[in-house]
Amino acid sequence: MTPRRLALAALVRCVEDERCSASFPHAFPAVLHVTTRTGEELEARVEVNRGGPGNPLSDEELARKFHDKRREVPPGGRRAAELAARTLALPDAQSVEDLTALLTSAGER
Repeated sequence: MTPRRLALAALVRCVEDERCSASFPHAFPAVLHVTTRTGEELEARVEVNRGGPGNPLSDEELARKFHDKRREVPPGGRRAAELAARTLALPDAQSVEDLTALLTSAGER
């Protein structure tokens, strides 16, 4: 992390917001309060977090998140794409057998 980012991070204080806490764990709202160098106070509130039931990610965003977060043994790319496709197809699947077979065969590909 760069020195400028570390300096900015040192100015951040995390405190509980009662309205946010009241909806947890069903939602993960957040509030950002900023006091500028001129003393102006700004606030932004997010009641419905991105990726939650009230504001879900698209299939494309879910697949991108999956690829960004995956930790597999190389080559991985093809297997990860298969896992993402089978996971997104779960609502229409007759069973989870294909998905679980792919998950349990991690070292075989």
